[in-house]
Amino acid sequence: MRTTTKQAGFCSTSLFVGIAVLAVSGLLIFHYPVFAVLVGGFAGIMLLLVMCGPIPRILARKLQDQYFQVEPNNFGTNNVIVMFGDFTVKAGRGESQIPSVFAYSRINKTVELYRAAKNIGAQCRVLVAGDDTAGLGSTAASVYARRIVALGVESEDITVEPAAFNSYAHAKIAHEILSAWRYDRLFLVTSGLHLWRAAVYFENFGLKPKAVASDYTTAPLSFVPISYNLLLTDIAVHQWIGVIRLTIYNRLGWNK
Repeated sequence: MRTTTKQAGFCSTSLFVGIAVLAVSGLLIFHYPVFAVLVGGFAGIMLLLVMCGPIPRILARKLQDQYFQVEPNNFGTNNVIVMFGDFTVKAGRGESQIPSVFAYSRINKTVELYRAAKNIGAQCRVLVAGDDTAGLGSTAASVYARRIVALGVESEDITVEPAAFNSYAHAKIAHEILSAWRYDRLFLVTSGLHLWRAAVYFENFGLKPKAVASDYTTAPLSFVPISYNLLLTDIAVHQWIGVIRLTIYNRLGWNK
């Protein structure tokens, strides 16, 4: 996937619902009522399975279970933690910016790993990817850097990568940065749902980090449809499509 300064496209469940509605409408217009009923019935059943939890639960488990409760048990002499941020939001009506709600578990896990490495006397650096507030790379301007410094990370151990705005571009630029660093252990920290795709992207550039999930997300099962499960399905499907797209692009030679 070609590096870009814009965020990657997002796949929404509502898009599929819209396509189903158009398909049913078209079939009715062209007088295929039986097919319209079949398509509409299938779309309705799938939507119920999504909103009641079975489909997003399966998708989320497939993404996360391989990383759940997998904690690094050994550090090297020189360690690097790559932390995926999740951009920032403006707080209230003011101009102050804070990490998005999905980023806090990543911040906490990164600080936890950093402290664990420092406690045994090892060196540790943190590369922050996905901070759109850092301007030209100034650590002082980074919302994420300020957060992890406040939790005990030394500012001189932090490097901010603000130039990319999607996971593939983060992996590409991280590879360029890390090629100039000396380290013997590399850790990748991000949310459980995002971790598999992030790790695949890093491996695409020859990096083999220890993938560490900062959280675990599951879908509640309910007889009553829950809109939260739509969001979870959107996020999970986005991860799967990202990996499939990388595979296709590599086969076609578009990533070269």
